[in-house]
Amino acid sequence: MKFFSSLIFFFCVFVINAQNQITINGTVKHDSIGLQDIHVINRTSKMATTTRLDGKFSIPVSLGDSMEFTSIVYKNRKIAISENHIKNKLMLVYLESHIEELNEVFLARKTKINHSNLDIDPNQQLDRDFIDRTSAPDMKKIVDPTQANSSINFVSIYRKLTKGLRKKRKERLQSEQEIKRLKNEFPEKLKYSLGAEFFAYWLRIPNHEINLFMDFCQSNGLGELYKSKDIDVTDFLIKQSKEFQSIRN
Repeated sequence: MKFFSSLIFFFCVFVINAQNQITINGTVKHDSIGLQDIHVINRTSKMATTTRLDGKFSIPVSLGDSMEFTSIVYKNRKIAISENHIKNKLMLVYLESHIEELNEVFLARKTKINHSNLDIDPNQQLDRDFIDRTSAPDMKKIVDPTQANSSINFVSIYRKLTKGLRKKRKERLQSEQEIKRLKNEFPEKLKYSLGAEFFAYWLRIPNHEINLFMDFCQSNGLGELYKSKDIDVTDFLIKQSKEFQSIRN
């Protein structure tokens, strides 16, 4: 008898909550542009959907429900359903862009030397470096004073001529290191942006296996999608989740 009383009580609560729910129509934008494939999650009812091409969505809500809007490119935002939302059955949400800022790099002014147009006094040495100061004395210069200042420091000229190439190589290495960092950090950023409910609801990945699943995805090329659209990343995760489940089972 007690069991049936409890069952009736929970059924009544469910009916009351269902009666209080309405379907709200909303739009997610950045500036004046509607955003597609933004994840819209009702944290209270655990229901979820995604925005269409024009940024619009529809989802059942009740007064006081906690709504969260998540994306890889834009900052997450949480909004509580107010009486105004319920009355108008409308919701307009603006998201801020999440920009990855690269470390500031200062570039020195370039100096280009045209070797074919060098006008050098044959009796003047351009520069003296460490090699000049430490090398053995040139006996030809000592014996013949006319040869004293006739040499050209080709090491110094070579360094000046290749300065631009060395700088480009350094910039390329810095760029490659930055890209590598973004790829390595992408799974953790993605996990934070989507939230545990996304993995549980959309991918059927329990909370205690999310890190293992993300490692699995990273080994299959997830990092290469760090600049891709949300829909491409979502499709990748869905396909990987099916393969992950088949391996785990």
